[in-house]
Amino acid sequence: MTAAISDFSGWATGKGLKTVHTTWESQVKTLLARLDSEKGALGSAASILRTTDVERGARIKSIPSSLNSY
Repeated sequence: MTAAISDFSGWATGKGLKTVHTTWESQVKTLLARLDSEKGALGSAASILRTTDVERGARIKSIPSSLNSY
C-alpha cells in the first residue's frame, strides 16, 4: 500500500489511497481493541460459570440420598 501511495503521490488517487489506508488502520485497531475486550469478558464469564458449576455440584453431592443404602 505504501508503494502505491508513493507511486500515485500528487494525484487524487494517491490522496484517496492514503485516506483509505489511514481509515482502514484505524478500524483495524478499533476492532482489535474490541476483540481483546470481548476475549476478557468471555474469560470472566467462563470462570464464573465454572465456579458456579463446581459449587452446585458440591451442594448436590452433600445431600444425603436413600439410594446410597442399596
